[in-house]
Amino acid sequence: MEIAPRYGGSLSYRQMNEVVEATAVYLASQGVNKKDIVAVYKRQNPDILPLACAIARVGAIPAMISPELGSKEAAELVARLAPKFLITSEGMSVEHPRTVLAGEIAEGTSDRAASRSRLPSAPKPKAEEVYLITHTSGTTDLPKLVPQARRGTQMPITVQSAFAKALGIRETFALAMSFVHGRTFAAFATALRLGINVVLVSDPEADNALPLLAEQRPGLLETHPNMAMSWYYSRASVLS
Repeated sequence: MEIAPRYGGSLSYRQMNEVVEATAVYLASQGVNKKDIVAVYKRQNPDILPLACAIARVGAIPAMISPELGSKEAAELVARLAPKFLITSEGMSVEHPRTVLAGEIAEGTSDRAASRSRLPSAPKPKAEEVYLITHTSGTTDLPKLVPQARRGTQMPITVQSAFAKALGIRETFALAMSFVHGRTFAAFATALRLGINVVLVSDPEADNALPLLAEQRPGLLETHPNMAMSWYYSRASVLS
C-alpha cells in the first residue's frame, strides 16, 4: 500500500486499524477537519479503502475519483468539488493548492507511535448527511458526482451482514472492483463486519487476477460484469 508500504501486501484486522488510525492522525495534523471535502485521486491500490476510512475517521467527507479517468476529466471533477485537500500519487498530473502525496502520508506515519496517538471518537453522521462522494462511469459524458448519505450505504451492509450470518458464511471473500466504486465500500464494510478474510484485487487483468484467485480460492467473489466476462473468455479453465 502506498500510504503504508511497511505492512507489505497482507494485513491483519489490527494492522488495518493501525493504518486507518495513523493516517487519520496525520491528516488531522495537516489541517483536515470535520465536514471538509477531501478528494482522492491516486493510483489504483487497495490503500484507497483505508484512506477513505481515515478521512471519514476525522469527520471529513472522502470524494473518490477513479484513477482510470484521464487528468483532464479528473481535474474537472476536482474543480467542481472544490475540496479543501487533494490526496494523490506522485506523478499524477491533477494540481491543487493543498495537495497531500501518498508517499508523504507513508513518511508521516512511519513511526508506529503515530498509530497510538488518540483522536476524539469518530463522528457519527446523521442518516441523511453526506459522508461519501463517488461518481458515475462517464460512459456518456464527463462523470457526474454522486453524494451518498449514510442511510443509503448502510442499508446493504446491514441486510447482507444479516443474511451472511444467518447462512454461516465464513469463506474468503474476493473483491475485484474499482476501489472508488460506491458498491466497493459497502462490500468491504460487510466483509469487515463479518470478520472474514478479504482478497482485494488491485490489477483485475486476467493474467494477474486469475492466478491470484486460484491461489486464494475464495468462496465468494464480487466483480464488475464486464470483468467476469473478460476472465471467462481469457482463461475459462483457470476460472472454473
